[in-house]
Amino acid sequence: MANKKTENNSKKGKNLPHDSLFKRILTNDLAAREFLDQYLPVEVKNILDLNKITVEKETYIEPNLTKRLSDIVYKVKTKNKQDAFIYVAAEHQSSIDKFMAFRLMKYTLLLAERHVEKKEKIPLIFPIVLYAGSAKYTAARNLWSLFEHPELAKSFFTKDHALIDLQAMSDDDIVKK
Repeated sequence: MANKKTENNSKKGKNLPHDSLFKRILTNDLAAREFLDQYLPVEVKNILDLNKITVEKETYIEPNLTKRLSDIVYKVKTKNKQDAFIYVAAEHQSSIDKFMAFRLMKYTLLLAERHVEKKEKIPLIFPIVLYAGSAKYTAARNLWSLFEHPELAKSFFTKDHALIDLQAMSDDDIVKK
């Protein structure tokens, strides 16, 4: 029984043969440019200059998921010479991760965090999931659909946050409230 469990765990954690092929191909400049030209939405391509693509060395995938996922972060410039990033998370598993939208948001925020730490504006970050499973992809494709109340959650995250500005209130108003 223990041997069977160990055998199943080793099969689960084993990288699929196309993992290294995926990384090798998509870190090639020409292949990266063709991939992005094919799969980026027009409104994103319209502001990017895809002539110079740099593959970032960092990974944002949690260590316990590196056997199932890999990532590539492309650094590109916008047409007005600002940095932008294309975050590609590749899912290398036969089952669908129903929380991929959450993980993708988390990884995107980790990438953004390095700019916040330097007190810089956050550059454009466009996430892409490359799914290689055999079943139809049925996981949520946005963070909001993972919430109990999707529309409210979306409004909380995409509109200005609530603010109680005591500085703008008189002492009398503060006491009354």
